[in-house]
Amino acid sequence: MRDIEHIMFDFDGTLADTSEGIIRSMHYAFDRLHVKREQDEVIRDIIGPPLEEMFAILLHTKDEAYIKRAVIYFRERYAKEGVRELCLYPGARETLSALRDRGLQLYIVTSKPQCFVQEICREHGIDVYFSGVTGVSTEGKSPSKAERMVILMKDYGITAENGIMVGDRPEDAKAAAKNGVRCVGVAYGFGRREELEQAGCTYVIDELRGLLQLTGAE
Repeated sequence: MRDIEHIMFDFDGTLADTSEGIIRSMHYAFDRLHVKREQDEVIRDIIGPPLEEMFAILLHTKDEAYIKRAVIYFRERYAKEGVRELCLYPGARETLSALRDRGLQLYIVTSKPQCFVQEICREHGIDVYFSGVTGVSTEGKSPSKAERMVILMKDYGITAENGIMVGDRPEDAKAAAKNGVRCVGVAYGFGRREELEQAGCTYVIDELRGLLQLTGAE
């Protein structure tokens, strides 16, 4: 993969362990809805898709109005506290720096609200490594990850030959596949190695530093 010029990253479970803030904000939403809290591990196992999908699973409902209310409650707490309850994965900062030093262009493609991701990146000093960020809106429905990848790829000249996606969930591999892009799975995030392999990831790495060897940036 030494012909790669562009790398698109998922955020939650790929660059940062955001589980603490998400889980605590989920509990806050459950309390506001007056429903029984879900176990932490159950929540952790489904982190990755858009909030609406997560709440549909956790609340066992397709009621859009009810899901929307849950999302509003979640973001009440997340915007104030949860956004800072996270940690970058070991070696993330150093890996991003090394990739940029080699001349690769880096991007974030996430199901997280774009404003939150940009705030986190600024606070942790990693915003300087990214040429572009695409996340969902907090106002209304947003295009899917695959659809937003189309726009990002067109805007920055990313192709199936010169770009890859890096993520921790099968959804990342599926979004990449829809755009003809290879996907590198990370086994340390919220997903499982077997899921990533079954979803068609070209490689699965155990730590983010593994990208340096794959791209020849060591």
